[in-house]
Amino acid sequence: MATFKGEVKKCVTCSVIFKVPACRAKTAIACSYKCKAAWMRTQGKNTITLHCLGCGKEFKEYASHVSRRKYCSRKCHGIYRVRGLFGEDNPAWKGGETIHSDGYKYVNVGDHPFKTANNYVFEHRLVMEEWLRENKPDSIYLIYVDGKLYLDPVIIVHHKNENKLDNDISNLECMTQSEHMKLHHKEAEFLRKQIATLQRKLDNL
Repeated sequence: MATFKGEVKKCVTCSVIFKVPACRAKTAIACSYKCKAAWMRTQGKNTITLHCLGCGKEFKEYASHVSRRKYCSRKCHGIYRVRGLFGEDNPAWKGGETIHSDGYKYVNVGDHPFKTANNYVFEHRLVMEEWLRENKPDSIYLIYVDGKLYLDPVIIVHHKNENKLDNDISNLECMTQSEHMKLHHKEAEFLRKQIATLQRKLDNL
């Protein structure tokens, strides 16, 4: 059984005994956010009154934490950070760029027929789209939407060097979904053969 390496502390508000990991031993003072908030209300000279960017409710926070506290609670943070405030109005705004969970870069475009609900499009698709408009406007990969050319959403933009953040046009190429699947199948087959060759060499050592 693993040994607990933290510390046992007493809540400054309700006096409940609680455990914290060693990294929080010097800073933890309460057993919950509710108790911490109640205690902070009694520490007027060390706190500043803020207004929640989500619900507008007033709340108190340490003066040293003001720059990173935007919401009155985790509940408001979860609701309004994603649903209530977008673009520059969102305190998490990073200039209109973000990294998708799949590793690709998203760019806030504002107006695009194939944007997400939050106005984002993959950067590599935008780069290819713009290049085709300027250099190959008659490309089979482009389609007209409201009189303007856009990259067909069924077309895959492949990263030649497999670096999903390298969106230079020289590293990008268009292909159909079936072509993309065949390409990755060939790559996987090549790796299997390489592994098999290495395994045979190891067996002969």
